[in-house]
Amino acid sequence: MGFYQGTVGMRWKNLNDHDNGMKEVLIIMAVEWLIILPGAYYLDQVVSLGSGIRRHPLFFLDHMRKKSKQSIRRPSLKRQSSKVEVEMEKADVAQEV
Repeated sequence: MGFYQGTVGMRWKNLNDHDNGMKEVLIIMAVEWLIILPGAYYLDQVVSLGSGIRRHPLFFLDHMRKKSKQSIRRPSLKRQSSKVEVEMEKADVAQEV
């Protein structure tokens, strides 16, 4: 637009010019990014709108919690019992065996 009017247009040195307000616009945009970007990330993590894992609303506090030594379970090498029952009365199950 400045080319058609015979001027050079907006330059970085014109940023402090109070008539155009460009400095204020850039400050507002930076502040908006600092506020909206973390808010959008939070909503993306908490609200599940499809194929995502929904997290607890206070998920960001998880790293602040200290796990006590009692809550940490050590893996056990003991054999665990299993209670699986198969019904053999059905004809299709009996044929598979």
